Amino acid sequence: MKVSINVQVLIRLFLIIVNAIIVYEVIQKPLYLTAVFLFLILGLQIYLFLKSIEHLFLEVEKSIDSLLHDDYSVHLSKRKRVHPLYAKTANLVEKIQTVETNRYSERLIFDNIIENLTVGILILRKTKDKPIEVFQLNQAFVDHLKIPKYYRWEILKEKIKPLVDLFGAEQWETVKHVVDISINEEKETFYLRTSKMDAYESNYILVSLETVQKALDKKEKEWWFKLMKVMSHEIMNTITPISSLAGSLASYLEEELPSEEKEKELAQGLAIIRKRSLHLTEFVNNYRKLAELPNPILKKENLIVLITETLELFDQEFKSEKVVVDFESNASVYVKIDRKLIGQVLINLITNSLYAVKGVANPRLEIECELQATGKVKLKISDNGIGIPKEIQSQIFIPYFTTRKEGMGIGLTLAKSIVEAHQGIIALRQEENKTSFVILLDS
Repeated sequence: MKVSINVQVLIRLFLIIVNAIIVYEVIQKPLYLTAVFLFLILGLQIYLFLKSIEHLFLEVEKSIDSLLHDDYSVHLSKRKRVHPLYAKTANLVEKIQTVETNRYSERLIFDNIIENLTVGILILRKTKDKPIEVFQLNQAFVDHLKIPKYYRWEILKEKIKPLVDLFGAEQWETVKHVVDISINEEKETFYLRTSKMDAYESNYILVSLETVQKALDKKEKEWWFKLMKVMSHEIMNTITPISSLAGSLASYLEEELPSEEKEKELAQGLAIIRKRSLHLTEFVNNYRKLAELPNPILKKENLIVLITETLELFDQEFKSEKVVVDFESNASVYVKIDRKLIGQVLINLITNSLYAVKGVANPRLEIECELQATGKVKLKISDNGIGIPKEIQSQIFIPYFTTRKEGMGIGLTLAKSIVEAHQGIIALRQEENKTSFVILLDS
């Protein structure tokens, strides 16, 4: 039968105390030679006791050292785990080992996800009193820039200097930037985004790099999916009632109805079919306008004159709706445009504004046109109408998307296509009590 460690300790302490008492009594006799002998035995007992205590904590110390050095190979046998201190130490080692194993597995998954992204990812870590280090770097990042995979920041930062200049080598900044980089004597455009994170004693910055073309391809794919959805919905809405009516009219011809009643039913059905067919024809024609948009024939035109002439087309509507038009027409702003196409853009935007201000108190339309220092011509058309809800602002340029019952949903799409054909930009600006469309064109 094995004696427990606690009992062993008590026995050793008891023997040391008894031996010390005997030594004291022998010295009192005085039997010095015997006392020296017993004193040596006492020293030996104390030494053995201290060694037993050291041995008791040796495994615990080894376990703690292994945890400090991330070594989980240490193992305490079942025999030693009988003692509560050993058992708790073994449980602690196993728990930390499980946590570290899970963390390592999660890191592998995280690394695999990052590595398989088509967006270039670079994560840097900065710890107090330590140099900046590369925490994560995926293959897409180095592929975009056509550089080797350097994990030493001192080397990598020299290879990506144009990017480092934007977000800072030491004092990191959060940026969103479109940047042109020369790679093998060819210029490529990238979309750069950074975000900073703080975690315990370390600071991180995540740098993502995406080719602009890929971003555009993704948006274009989303655009086509939405377009197909709208087109299929519109076509089915037209074909379904026509198909149903055709079946109904065929059954009327077979029924023995009075001639007048039959003629009335046939006339109504044919009228509906004609109406729906005209709607589908208009829908297809509008699609052709988008698909067959001609290339603009650019000429120097006075944009102020074109705006003035376009406003004259709406003169009666402005009066009937009591719309106040604010437009400074004294200056001259010349720009290279296709007069007919840009005129269509103005008509579409003004038509939208007229719809937006219906029922609004003191309806107002503002048009600003100016030549900027950058050489661009800025055209801004604003109204104080009902505005565009935030949830649909991202969809307003999608073909056939409309919130108007009588609208076909191509006005803004056509305007955007025309402006982009002029290498220009059109954007929505929702301001307080004002909705604006801003167009930038080359002068």
